[in-house]
Amino acid sequence: MSIFIESKRKCWGIFKKYYPNYISNIEEHHYIELINKYIDSNMIVLEAGCGSDFKYKKILRNRASNIVGIDLVT
Repeated sequence: MSIFIESKRKCWGIFKKYYPNYISNIEEHHYIELINKYIDSNMIVLEAGCGSDFKYKKILRNRASNIVGIDLVT
């Protein structure tokens, strides 16, 4: 195994330790698919912890009647 690959694996392990709820791009795809199973056009969706970019609001905006995003700013 190359040093680069081993370093990347170790860094990811450290990252996951301190950010256990982080969703990677691969996991995110499955997360969005799961959300899509339950959202319909009559729903109002609250996106808690949306961050400043409102990422899921943008992705899901055509799936619900209204999407509201909130986040804590310190």
